[in-house]
Amino acid sequence: MLVIETNDIAITLTQSGRVLYQEPALAFVEKKNIAFGFDASRQSRLHPRQTEDQFWYRLNEEPLGTPSDVARNQADLVYAHLAKITENVDRSDDTILVTPSSTSPEQMSLLLGIAQAAGLNVRLIIDAAAVSSADLALSRRTAFVDITMHAAVVSTLELNDQVTSTDGAEVAEAGMRSLLEGWVDAVADRFIDQTRFDPLRIAATEQQVFDQLIKAVDQGGMPPTFGVLIDHAGESRRVDVTAEMLKNKNARRLDKLVEAARGFDHVVLSEYAKAMPGLGDRLRAEGVSVEVASREAARQTIDRESAALLAGAPDVRHVAAFSRTPVQDVETTPSEARPTHLLRGGVAVAIASGMDFRSHPSSHLDAGVDTGINAGANGVVITGATHAVSINETAYAKQAVKPGDVVRVAGETFQFIVVDV
Repeated sequence: MLVIETNDIAITLTQSGRVLYQEPALAFVEKKNIAFGFDASRQSRLHPRQTEDQFWYRLNEEPLGTPSDVARNQADLVYAHLAKITENVDRSDDTILVTPSSTSPEQMSLLLGIAQAAGLNVRLIIDAAAVSSADLALSRRTAFVDITMHAAVVSTLELNDQVTSTDGAEVAEAGMRSLLEGWVDAVADRFIDQTRFDPLRIAATEQQVFDQLIKAVDQGGMPPTFGVLIDHAGESRRVDVTAEMLKNKNARRLDKLVEAARGFDHVVLSEYAKAMPGLGDRLRAEGVSVEVASREAARQTIDRESAALLAGAPDVRHVAAFSRTPVQDVETTPSEARPTHLLRGGVAVAIASGMDFRSHPSSHLDAGVDTGINAGANGVVITGATHAVSINETAYAKQAVKPGDVVRVAGETFQFIVVDV
């Protein structure tokens, strides 16, 4: 079975759970040839007029800015991209497309036709918000926030025995492309302040900044502090950049996205939404509990449910509702309340003094990770080796944790929640 995820930050092809391709939806268009993904990204600041990055987002037949003998419109590029990434797999296998909630019926129809023309045996088109949330503890008023290359998408989730994605509203100013442009400017300002060198004056050095930022996004988001290095004319220059700087640069876009999520008790962030510095903290400041959905968990849900969804379905089906695993849902509580459970991978475990994160059944932490939890008179605190622990994307400072706090321990993510039992 082939699964193609069409979020254009990284078009992803998996087969039997194994990732075969995961690269940004960029195309470098020449008369006789088209390069895709990271090959195109590495040319995007050097040759911006030959770079196309909206073909998966538009999913229409509008002409390209730089037509070639290989592709003349947006749909041609989608076809060529699909053909490229599937050239070494059996296209007759059952194929599932996972699309953002904002994908219109007309776009789905065109995408289906393009995929079939490329020889793919498409059986299901799955809503990304629904499948990403099926194994999570949710509240009755939950939104799923995703970010694509050109827009953020805020989807409303209906909750009963299934989780159903009912709509996907776009926030056009909060797409990854806009965020990246702001981050590039912030890094350039840092270079000018500290080295008197403006990397945006030269296409090759601007490209170096862009490559390092998009690599950080691909690896899961911006760390609290990271270095950006530029080589030019035999000289290397480096500056340290903080997530706080990037957050401030995109404050207006952050405001737009937070406004779109108002009215919900609980927000599930995709991994790409999590990569937006400050988003989780701003939502929590609004009194919203926040959880991060992993792409890997969504793939596991597809693997688990695909046989039942494919059975007896001769035609292509659109799936925007998934059965839910038996997890306790999040109860909204005052900010001063204590968390009662530790959540990971759809499994909530009651908090007890002396427990460690390794004991959670969904954890794969090494035996040497000595980080635990103590519940006492001063609240619930993290104990042991806390030097590599972050809370809500900032370094842990020995404070008591609250419901909704997201903790990262040695590369694994957990959330403190309240379960009313």
